Amino acid sequence: MKTIKIFLASSEELKPEREMMASLANSLNTVLEKQGIQVIAVEWENLDASMGPLHKQEDYNIKLKECEMCMVLYWTKFGMYTKTELDTAFNELNMGNNPRKVYVYFKESDNPSEELKAFRDSFPTKYGHFYTPFANFDTLKAHFLLQFMEYLSQLTYSDEVINIQNGKVIVNGTEFVNLQNVPFAGNNDEYLEVMEELDELEEWFEEHDEDHPKYKIRLEKKNKLKKKIEDQEKCLWDTALTITRLGSIKCSERLERAIKMFESGNNKGANALLQESEIEKDAEHNVNLIVLGEEGKKGLSINIEELTLKLKLLRTGVDEKDYARLAEIESVLKSIIKYTSVLYGEYSIEVLRECRRVRFLRLPYKKQVPFFEKALNICNKLYGEINDDVTRAYRDLVRTNTFDSNYQDALKCQLEYTHRVLCQFTKNSPQYLSALWQLSASYENIDKDKSYSLLLEAVQLSKDLNDKETQERLSYTLINFYLDRGDKTSVKNLADEIIEEKKSTNDNLALLNTYIKLGREISRRYAFGSQFYEKALILAETIDVKEYLIDIYKGLQRFANKKHDTDGEIIYLKKLISLTDGQDYTYYIDLVYAYMSMSDFQGAEDAASKILSIAQEQEDSWSKRRGISTAYRLLNKIFEGQCEWQKAAECLQKRLEYVSTEDVNGNNGFEVSDTYYRMARLYWRLSEYTKASECINHGIDVDRKRNSTKCILDGLHMLGYTYFLMGKYDKAEEYYQKAINECESDILPNEWTNDRDIKRGIANKAIAYSRIAGFYDQIKEYSKAQHYMSLSYSYCKTSNTIGLLGRDTCQGTIYRHNKEYGKAIQILESNKRKNENPVIYQELALTYLEMDEFQKAIDYAKQARDLDPDRATIYDTIGLIYEKTGKYKEALGNYQKCLKIQLQYKYVEYMIEQTRKRIDNLKETTQN
Repeated sequence: MKTIKIFLASSEELKPEREMMASLANSLNTVLEKQGIQVIAVEWENLDASMGPLHKQEDYNIKLKECEMCMVLYWTKFGMYTKTELDTAFNELNMGNNPRKVYVYFKESDNPSEELKAFRDSFPTKYGHFYTPFANFDTLKAHFLLQFMEYLSQLTYSDEVINIQNGKVIVNGTEFVNLQNVPFAGNNDEYLEVMEELDELEEWFEEHDEDHPKYKIRLEKKNKLKKKIEDQEKCLWDTALTITRLGSIKCSERLERAIKMFESGNNKGANALLQESEIEKDAEHNVNLIVLGEEGKKGLSINIEELTLKLKLLRTGVDEKDYARLAEIESVLKSIIKYTSVLYGEYSIEVLRECRRVRFLRLPYKKQVPFFEKALNICNKLYGEINDDVTRAYRDLVRTNTFDSNYQDALKCQLEYTHRVLCQFTKNSPQYLSALWQLSASYENIDKDKSYSLLLEAVQLSKDLNDKETQERLSYTLINFYLDRGDKTSVKNLADEIIEEKKSTNDNLALLNTYIKLGREISRRYAFGSQFYEKALILAETIDVKEYLIDIYKGLQRFANKKHDTDGEIIYLKKLISLTDGQDYTYYIDLVYAYMSMSDFQGAEDAASKILSIAQEQEDSWSKRRGISTAYRLLNKIFEGQCEWQKAAECLQKRLEYVSTEDVNGNNGFEVSDTYYRMARLYWRLSEYTKASECINHGIDVDRKRNSTKCILDGLHMLGYTYFLMGKYDKAEEYYQKAINECESDILPNEWTNDRDIKRGIANKAIAYSRIAGFYDQIKEYSKAQHYMSLSYSYCKTSNTIGLLGRDTCQGTIYRHNKEYGKAIQILESNKRKNENPVIYQELALTYLEMDEFQKAIDYAKQARDLDPDRATIYDTIGLIYEKTGKYKEALGNYQKCLKIQLQYKYVEYMIEQTRKRIDNLKETTQN
């Protein structure tokens, strides 16, 4: 066992410090003894006062020479014995003997003795080293722990010795250092700002209980702050470790000044001092000196250390959207790799280590990929293709490309990774089986046949290994494969095999689980899947297991919903409600939708009211607010379905009371803005446009706080439409144009933005151009409409937008308005083949109407009506065709149907007025 003895020397006045350091050494010993390292603190009080014939101090000096480390502490007094111990330690150190490390500490004092003051001032000159001042226990312990960890890093050990948690440095479960009392953390502005924010939140929690409406939101904020503080503390400690290591080498003046700034807590000052351009200049100079000998290598090593320290300073507290700082981090890492390559060679372990450092720097995933690719190349050169390090490099690339949404490259790396895993294990091993299964999954989306053959091989191997659990899991994977291929016979045969296997175990619970699982998998594709739920139901009733009945009825309810058996779905939902004693309101939510699909609004309202009453009785404040919010959202839908717009608006207003606007991140923010936008649409119905615009502006404010460009665009488009309804076309145009300006920056390729986000930005632009094109089309400025629709169409193609269908239809409308009927028909006919959309048939009808091809026009209009008999505008189109062909009675009947639907569903006022004018004009024509 390796033994590390630490000699503790000081005058009597620093006895508490010595005892504390001895306690720290004992804790280190408890942790490290399991790894074959013993740590012993040697205090002069504990040595035998009658050691032998020598002077007692000489005996102490002999013991000192047995120690690897020596700590000498001074405060106000200067003791000759302590100085003797220091001189002995220093002389032995210079001769290459024990102690290997000597640490001298001066505790800060307002009245040191003159002798001590003179000794302290002469210390650097006499000993050629700097002493370490400390103001409190925490600073002393932190400095020693950092030095000890640096010394320990030169030995072999595996486990973590130190934990950083809640602002404390912990050894063996004992808190030894409070980081807030150590200058590099306690004086760090960024760290203190976050700590202060957390303290304010803690005070708030002392004054409020969990029933407060803002409790959950503030709790989430508190947890985020704690995570941020934890990251900062680990970064600060890691940087301090780096600086400790630098203490053993000769540093540049610039690096020494930066170190002192960091140690004093001036993180920003240290970062500013380490100017990358200046370090680069020195590094290039040292690169040129390398050919002349060791001087250049030493200089370049120092430059690399300077860059490494700068990297760690930049990393502390960095935010994922602080692009300027992230760009600096990337640049510094590239420089480190560049100069490490010069010093050690391009394909060296040192360069590999620096490349892998990228995973800890919070760079966007697309920025990490080149570093991991370089790491892979180095591994291939150093170790050959089949090696653990190469496998790990491929795994890093799989992870990074996947998170960057670069699925094609991720798949390539996944295949390489899995092939290498296969090569590293014997064929008849569990590890080989796992890799084989993984490889099958990798091929699933690129080569179905290959995936299938590998899966069958894995199934056979699981049988050979008698691995029943894996064999069963593989069987379900195989069932899903057959389901995707539509191989009903194979699904049935394999399901029967699985059931027979389970029956042979005489384990009814296992058999019950199998029935439920088969029902869940198969019923998503085939109706016969429900029979497994029915078998499960029979078995469950014989063994009386309530929790399994819930799973069974859930499956049967989902199946009934899928085949539009609403009556059956309601029966199963009521069974579930009964099994859960009516206390799980999630089943009432499904019940609301089931009743609404049958137009049973009273049943739906009763179910929603039940949700409200259950939620109000919840003890957990979050569940309570969530349930009440859901109930009012459903009541809003129910009243909308009955065209009771005022009641629907009141429900949304009540809902708004239960979705807080304080923290608008994530789903909470979406619910707030979505509620405002829904209210605005209801106010359109009520022709209360001022209230509508107020709601929309509130929604936009929320979406700006949560940085949702798509929702901001929707809000701006809604404002534009609101002003259009008010007849204020200039204001409408202004807001449609604002929407275009809003998403302008999103389509610019940003090196810090992944391809998915860039495409989303382009798609947003396509939508914005489409909306303004529609606006110009409505006010009959067709040339502008054509211009913007062409732009929208081009952006749709660039982003591969799924919504191309809608853009094509609108493009056809504009061609019709420009009397380019051939182009309109070409686009619309092409679109018709893709989708049975009533709008397309209606547009074709209007196009042929303008071409005076009335039979084609009426045929397409009737097809549109058959597809959507409740769309008012289709009856308006049929009325126009009949009116133009002189069939006034038929025209009048269709206009009246149009008006009836518009009044029933509270269409906006200008549309209703337009239909009334058509009816009045037609009546006047027939009377004349």
